[in-house]
Amino acid sequence: MKLADATKFFKRSVIIFISLIFLYFFLKFAFATSIVLYKVLFPPKPAIPTMTFGKIPSPTIDSYKVNGDIKYVIDTISGKLPTNLPNQLPVYPITKPTRNILAEQNAKLSAARFGFKNEAYTAIDTITWKWQSLMPQRSLTLNILTYNYDIKPNFAQLNLFLRKGEALNQSSAITNAYTVMSSHPYLEVKRDKVNEQFTAKTSFAKINQEVLEEASSLSDAQFTKVDVFKKLIYNETTYIIYGERYDNSYINFLFTNEYANINNLLLAHVEYYPFDAEKGSTYPLKNIFTAWDKLQKGEGTITKIKGDNEDRYKTYLGKEIKTVYLKSVELAYILEEKPEFIQPIYVFVGKYESPDGETGDFVSYIPALDDNVLK
Repeated sequence: MKLADATKFFKRSVIIFISLIFLYFFLKFAFATSIVLYKVLFPPKPAIPTMTFGKIPSPTIDSYKVNGDIKYVIDTISGKLPTNLPNQLPVYPITKPTRNILAEQNAKLSAARFGFKNEAYTAIDTITWKWQSLMPQRSLTLNILTYNYDIKPNFAQLNLFLRKGEALNQSSAITNAYTVMSSHPYLEVKRDKVNEQFTAKTSFAKINQEVLEEASSLSDAQFTKVDVFKKLIYNETTYIIYGERYDNSYINFLFTNEYANINNLLLAHVEYYPFDAEKGSTYPLKNIFTAWDKLQKGEGTITKIKGDNEDRYKTYLGKEIKTVYLKSVELAYILEEKPEFIQPIYVFVGKYESPDGETGDFVSYIPALDDNVLK
């Protein structure tokens, strides 16, 4: 082959190769564009909610009372309500406990693990037993079906020997909470991976005249309070399960440096309601604008009102609120006292302002299920 012919052949090959590459990317782009266009013109029909459990009881939660007509103002970062929210979510039935033939024996073993080894118990009713100890003075109330428990101290006695600065640091307190939860041999929570399926909030507390009050720092605190919230993951989205009060979980502990183990807890409240994440049934949700409208009409359940300088343990005595500036909206789940189901709610979080200029934190719940599927 002559040099001129070889050069011509090479040039032709390069042109063909470049043309094929161009054609490949053009066809790839055209295919991707056609798929997007098809989805725009013929969007997939949303899955039909299964609604296996029929109508769901609407959450019945006591709302904090306020005076005056509240004006709500959207003050989110975007200046708008979120719109990328699902139109349906599952509802989960609570797993009902059954009596175990070893329930009474396991209850006594549970009490021993909490440090109530030799004390006699009192049967409050057929499923609730109570123990008392003298040093430190504290009580254990235990449900012998669910193994949920409540440990309460005598604060007056504690205040005689617990000094300020005795509180456990925050990270250690959270670790201790998870350890206590997962180490109980009979409580259903042991099946959960506590570090993955729970989240925790901490705060500091001290004793003032036999009652708790908020402490400003670790050095001022006698206790570190840990509130533990279970998480629920659906379609790769994580939802928090809140209690009837936004900041107070049904699982919470008070820890000090000396009293931080399962056998010497001073104060603990564990009310755990198991459910099977595989047995949920989808239900339609009201859209965010409907929920916002209900909030503006005063139909929300107010679950937190705390002034910026107020003690979180102070008894709420009522407030007059002029304006609430909405900072965020969250889709979450609600766990009521003695619940039948775990169901979704909208959580509206904001800052309130009173007529005299007081400001503070404000949280209100709105049931997220469509009104047509609520009882």
